[in-house]
Amino acid sequence: MKNRKWKKRIILTSGGIAAALLLCLLLLPSTIRIRSDSSGVTFVRDGERVTEVDINGPFPYGLAVSSLVEKVVRDDEGKVTEEIQTYTMEAGFSLRRRTSVKIYIEVPEKGDRTYILKFADADVTITNGKVVDPDDDGHR
Repeated sequence: MKNRKWKKRIILTSGGIAAALLLCLLLLPSTIRIRSDSSGVTFVRDGERVTEVDINGPFPYGLAVSSLVEKVVRDDEGKVTEEIQTYTMEAGFSLRRRTSVKIYIEVPEKGDRTYILKFADADVTITNGKVVDPDDDGHR
């Protein structure tokens, strides 16, 4: 009789733990905004110029995703004076797959190219390869 009680108790306890874990997984948000000071965000520099930005999502949000909005500023004659690319950094939930986002920072010969990286805690602005965000302390 005692053996049956222990088996029943073990089954109920393990079932409760499994249900709690499943509930935790179901209640996780599907996407989160990535922070600029996250360990998965790397600014690759060549001297003072930023050449590349690598973004990886934190565990368990391994699917790094960025949505892009492009805007072109033209002068009165129709010539391009500035290209603005705005990226919103997010990560999707995945326990199996991991993806990353790489943004290659290009410097045009004429005009300006601005990259605005929208993170959860701050917007980082890079114009012609230089970080112009006033909150940047140069430690990225």
